[in-house]
Formats: sequence, structure tokens, C-alpha cells
Amino acid sequence: MTLTVTLLSSGGRPVAAHPESSGSLPLRSVSIPLRHRSPADLVALFAREERPGREEEIPRAARADNAETLLPGETQALLRTRTPGELVIVAMTGAAELEAAVRLLDVPIHPAGPGREVVTVAPAHAPGPALRAAVLQLPGAGTATLAGGRLTLCGSPAWLHRALRCVLRAEFGVSPPALASPRRAAGAFRSRP
Repeated sequence: MTLTVTLLSSGGRPVAAHPESSGSLPLRSVSIPLRHRSPADLVALFAREERPGREEEIPRAARADNAETLLPGETQALLRTRTPGELVIVAMTGAAELEAAVRLLDVPIHPAGPGREVVTVAPAHAPGPALRAAVLQLPGAGTATLAGGRLTLCGSPAWLHRALRCVLRAEFGVSPPALASPRRAAGAFRSRP
């Protein structure tokens, strides 16, 4: 007898992975409503080291089997859904850690002039001065201002993408955030207890 479960309708209950999946059971799904950012923008942040260009397809999911993906613990995926303003986490463990990271990045991005945007994040665990120094070392660096535990970044959309991935790495203890290669950073992020 075969039982098929639709993941998006699971409502946080355990679901089975397909037979060829490397994931162990039970997997759980957690829905996250977004307030400010689009699901595509956040999936791209977790899935790719570089910001997808206009002609590139934004992935539907950040998956654990992709070397560039930044996912904690035994998180299998961060998925866009058909529901506007929603992401779904699929994980055995690490869902709370990933949800906190999504909340950290679900902040407004405002235009700051031609080809420039500004965003403010409030990392809970990253050391502010080291993080500021790290994002300023990234290629095409904009500006980074640290005040009251908040980091305000202003620069090109491509630099902001790299800087926000640097924030993710720093938030989850991957060091040094600016110099980690995609493969090393993803592996270090995933192996954190």
C-alpha cells in the first residue's frame, strides 16, 4: 500500500520523504508568513551565494543537497509555496533556528538612490564590529553602520545579497563570514550543533 502526503497541507505534522531522499524520518513542515520580503528574495538568499540576475531563474527552494545553501541542523529545505507571502521549512531538526534566521531577514529594503538600497537588520548572536568589518571586505562594498545592536547596510542589490548572507553566517557562528567559500560556509553552517 502506498500513501502519498501533500507536504504543503501537512500543517506541521510529520511527513514521509520520497524513497530516494537522503533525509531521515520524520520530517516536519513549518509554515512562516512573511511581513516585508518576498518569498523568492529570501529563498534566493538561502540558496545562492550570488544574487540571481534578471534572466536567471530564482530557485523554488533552498535545498540541503546544494553546496551553496545555508541551512542549519538537519533542515532539508526552505520552500516557496503557492500562497503569497509564505515560506515552508522542511526539517527533522533546526526548524526553529531557520525560522529565526528568516525573521532576521524579513525586514523592509528601501531604495537609496540609483542602483542602491538600504536595509537594517538586528542580529541576535553575531558580534557587531566583526560583522561590520566582514561585510565591508566583500567585493563592491557599500556602507555598513552599526548602532544599538542594529546593522544598517546600504549598497547595490548584489552587494546587499552577499552582505546578508554574511550576516547569516555570522549569526550562526561560521567564521570568518566574509572569507568563507560557498562550499565551506554551507558545510560549516549545517554542521553546527
